[in-house]
Amino acid sequence: PQAIIMASTSKVSAIFIQKYRKIDPKTLFCTISFVNPDTLVKLLKNKNNIIFSEVVPYYNDDSVKEAVLFKKQLKKLYPETKPTFFAFEAYLANKILLRAFEKLKFPYTSSHLVNIIKNTPNNYLKGIQINYKNKRK
Repeated sequence: PQAIIMASTSKVSAIFIQKYRKIDPKTLFCTISFVNPDTLVKLLKNKNNIIFSEVVPYYNDDSVKEAVLFKKQLKKLYPETKPTFFAFEAYLANKILLRAFEKLKFPYTSSHLVNIIKNTPNNYLKGIQINYKNKRK
């Protein structure tokens, strides 16, 4: 194949890439956001022909206010931990989820929670537009 789309953990992706490159070293590997690019890069000696797909901006982009806040809070809580795409994505998702929990009123159902999340203001995350594309209930 010309390209292989990876939807596995970083460690499994790294093992697969290393083994498959023995068969075809020119194949392009594409990851979805679930694969932690920081970890994958550390696990691989050859970082060529890999495309990373992310649903969040780069965590070191200081023009994104939420990225600056993320790094500041990470350093405060875990001074030895380096930021990663995976951690930044989790931070943003949890920030939205915590907001939704704060807005829940009893009695509630899971559909109430989903509705609150889907109605998060698109500017809630500083410097990142939120756009929910799945309109299913």
